[in-house]
Amino acid sequence: MNARIGIIGCGNMGGGLARGILTRALPAGGGALYVYARNIAKASPLEAMGAVVCTDAKELAAFSDYILPAVKPYQMGAIIREIAPALTPQKVLVSMAAGYSLAKMREASGGVCPVARVMPNTLVTVGRGQFGLCLDDEKLGEAHKQDLYGLFSSLGQVLLLPESKINIFSALAGCGPSYIFQIADAFIEAGVTMGLPRPEATGLVFGLFAGCAVLAEESGLHPAVLREQVTSPGGQTIAGSNHLDRTGMRGHIIDAVLSAMRRGQEMEKENS
Repeated sequence: MNARIGIIGCGNMGGGLARGILTRALPAGGGALYVYARNIAKASPLEAMGAVVCTDAKELAAFSDYILPAVKPYQMGAIIREIAPALTPQKVLVSMAAGYSLAKMREASGGVCPVARVMPNTLVTVGRGQFGLCLDDEKLGEAHKQDLYGLFSSLGQVLLLPESKINIFSALAGCGPSYIFQIADAFIEAGVTMGLPRPEATGLVFGLFAGCAVLAEESGLHPAVLREQVTSPGGQTIAGSNHLDRTGMRGHIIDAVLSAMRRGQEMEKENS
C-alpha cells in the first residue's frame, strides 16, 4: 500500500495494528506509517520497526493520508477536534471506536474529509485479524475504498458491512478473542486440576484450539458434524458434552455475545 497512514494511540489495539502494518502491509507497496502516543514509551518500539513518531496528533494528521485514532470512544470527539485544522478533503478519517458513528465523526471534524469505520480485533498482531469495514460515506472515492480494503486485507479477514451491522461484528468478532481466551483458560485450569503441570496443560490447550481451527477451516464441515465425529457412543466425550448441555453452555455463550451487542447499542446512544 503506497500511502501515508497515521495511528493515534499505541495501546493494545493501536500498537498491534501498527506492528501488523509495518510487517505485513507497507513492505509490499512502500508508503509510511506515522504514530503518536501521549506515552512516548509505547511509540518507541514502533519507531525501531520503521514508524515515524510524531510530536502531537495534529502533526500526525498533517502528514497522513489515512488517519486512524486508536482511542477510547469517549476520547474520540476531543481527538478529532484537535486534528480538525489539519484535515483536508483528500484525507480520510477512520474510526476504530465502538459506538462512534460516521455522523459523529462528520460533526466533530466539520465534514471536511471523508470518513470510514473499521472494527478490528487483536488477532491483527499475528496476521489473522478480522475487520468489519464500513465504507458508507458518499465522499469516499474508489481509490480510498480500495486502499482501505487492501490495507486491512493484508492483515487478515475483511467483512464489508453497512454501518447498521458494525455493532454486531464488534460483539461477535471484536470481543470474540476475550471469550475464546476465557474458555482456553478454563481448559488449562481443568488440566491442572487433574494433575498436569501448568506448562504442559497450556501447551496442550493451545495446540487443541489451533488444531481445531485448522480442521474446521480446511474440512469445510459444520462444527456440529465435527463434534459428532469425536463423540463415540457411551464414551468420555458424550459424558462431558451432556454436562455442557445440561448447564446451558451454548446458551451462555450466545447470551454473552448478545450482551456485548446491547452494550454497543447503549454506547451508540451515549455518543449520539
